[in-house]
Amino acid sequence: YLKSKGFSDDIIIKAGLCQKKGNDMVDIFFDRLIFPIFNIYDAPIAFGARVFDNSLPKYINTKETPAYIKGKTLFNLNNAKKFCSEEIIVVEGYMDTVAIYKSGIKNVVATSGTALTEEQARLIKRYTKKVVLIYDSDEPGKNGALRGGNNLFAEGLEVFVVLLNEAKDPDEFIKKFGKDEFEKKIENAIPFIDFRINMLKEKGKIDNPYYKTKVLNELVDFISLTDNLILKEEIIKKVNLELDIP
Repeated sequence: YLKSKGFSDDIIIKAGLCQKKGNDMVDIFFDRLIFPIFNIYDAPIAFGARVFDNSLPKYINTKETPAYIKGKTLFNLNNAKKFCSEEIIVVEGYMDTVAIYKSGIKNVVATSGTALTEEQARLIKRYTKKVVLIYDSDEPGKNGALRGGNNLFAEGLEVFVVLLNEAKDPDEFIKKFGKDEFEKKIENAIPFIDFRINMLKEKGKIDNPYYKTKVLNELVDFISLTDNLILKEEIIKKVNLELDIP
């Protein structure tokens, strides 16, 4: 089809759609469910693709091209930007985004399986001031929320976190409990600083002075990401209370 439109093998390969095997051009996304990825101007710039069974790799994405840089793109932002003046929801994957959007909650985007980058945080800042991170409740999901939250916080955004302990991801949660319960989860999202302190408490014994020192050093680095003096003061108060230090 692309050749009939005048595209050369070289361009098709550079676009990440096919690869050369011997003398043949082979479709990279063969026998997969395709998720078109659009830029903010509604132009398709890349594709995600999921297998129909449990074979691996489960997902493959278009490789980076001049049109598509993964760390600077958010799946569904072209739609979500119309609904996110109050807040935007950030999830990990395509299926989660589709499930949430389909339920009627349209201010949702995905980072396509990676932690949210500084560039993506700056992109979000164009459209809203508040972000709710909903990542998987496993260790990689929590670590992803931690890294992404740091970048959002550094950009001056108000950040909250939802952990779905009752399901492996938002798609499963909505199927099990419905949209209303999912919205309650969003309403009860915890502030990112609380999430951060809780994570540190889970990873070690906070009454151990050596670990407490390590935690404090980490939190000092975190607090230094913001220039907002009022915010700094409030976080310091919270840290004093949570860690029982003067």
